[in-house]
Amino acid sequence: VTQSYADDCNRLISSFDEPTSLKSGWVFLKGDNPEWKNPDMEDSGWTKKTLPDSGKDPNPDILVTGYHWYRCHLILPDNIKETSISLAINFGKIRDVDEVYFNGTKIGSTGKVSPSLQADLEKDRIYSISARLLEPGKNVIAIRIYSSTDSYGISSVPVIGNEFTIFLRNTRKEIFNIISGFVFIAMGLFFILGSLVKSTNKSNLYFSFFSIVLGLYTLMRTQFRYRIFDDFSLSFRIELILLMFLPILFINFIMYFVNHERKLHNWIYELVMVGLMVFTWFAKTPTKWELIIRINGYLLVYPLLR
Repeated sequence: VTQSYADDCNRLISSFDEPTSLKSGWVFLKGDNPEWKNPDMEDSGWTKKTLPDSGKDPNPDILVTGYHWYRCHLILPDNIKETSISLAINFGKIRDVDEVYFNGTKIGSTGKVSPSLQADLEKDRIYSISARLLEPGKNVIAIRIYSSTDSYGISSVPVIGNEFTIFLRNTRKEIFNIISGFVFIAMGLFFILGSLVKSTNKSNLYFSFFSIVLGLYTLMRTQFRYRIFDDFSLSFRIELILLMFLPILFINFIMYFVNHERKLHNWIYELVMVGLMVFTWFAKTPTKWELIIRINGYLLVYPLLR
């Protein structure tokens, strides 16, 4: 049986001078079978997909929790074995755990399912492709994904190309946020020094703390987090706690800036947020993280209405 693949998959990639997007022509199947990594496996009956393909399935009757696979066929030139190019593929973020195979050989993975779930929702999956795996003619990329919630999939269009270029482009897109994070932190430290030396107004101190926490949160939202933490679960919980601190610090800054007296509802709001922070510290699964994010979203209505 011959399968007709669309556009990006199953086409000849004659040059890697520029990264190539692999947006369309993927095939998808729910379930799990180790044979699905093999390049000669028949996948003509799989569902066609265009990436990105993530979020929640619009059909509530479809259960996406568990394993599912994506496959893409590529055609490489006859002289591919003669090139010395170092290739990599960037999938962006994947929910929650993944293994990626090129021509049946695993080239990378993120997270673990057993013995205990170690999900990673934020890491950009960039995997190197060994030159020895490249074959003239048909090549197959296979992705095995495990989702622990009803959110699933690949959130970006995969890009394959020169390894150095792939890493460079991924770094460039985050430089502004990384620099901004350090600027916010430096600004906060500067205002702390100023408030301790010259000012008796607590608004300056709260603004300093707000700026520092905002800077830390900004850094945590980038791939810089992996230079600080090896454990994604810990880093994500800290990120959520930093996010909860921001409205508390901002409200206090405004109150002291306008000399507004603290009321009982201010104490209640902060007590509830501290309770949510404690719960967050012990929450180690994506299901609980999604619940925390929803609760925090509801609680943000309070400072917006005050």
